[in-house]
Amino acid sequence: MIEVRLAVSPSEVAADAVDQLRVHAEVINRGEETVDTQLVASALYVDGQRNFPWGMAIANGARDAREHALPPGERVSADRVLGRALVSEPGEHEVVLEVAGVRSPPAKVTVTPL
Repeated sequence: MIEVRLAVSPSEVAADAVDQLRVHAEVINRGEETVDTQLVASALYVDGQRNFPWGMAIANGARDAREHALPPGERVSADRVLGRALVSEPGEHEVVLEVAGVRSPPAKVTVTPL
């Protein structure tokens, strides 16, 4: 069994600074067997809608070799800058990561108007 965690930073940003938005994903193996986390096939949801740029972002960039064979009790993480591809509209947004059918608790990001 895996646990999925998600953070978005900064959690509050002005509309003209959303290019800074970074997503931090973490998968923890809570089971007793080594697992393939399938992080590369994960899905990100913003306000309940699938965020398709995440698929390209998570497929590219640095990878931890343990993603495909994560031992019990260990964790892997990935950081990706999504900026405007994450959110661009002012308001409070809820972001959820789904990995291998397991969803993270929601992370909140607030975009303040100019």
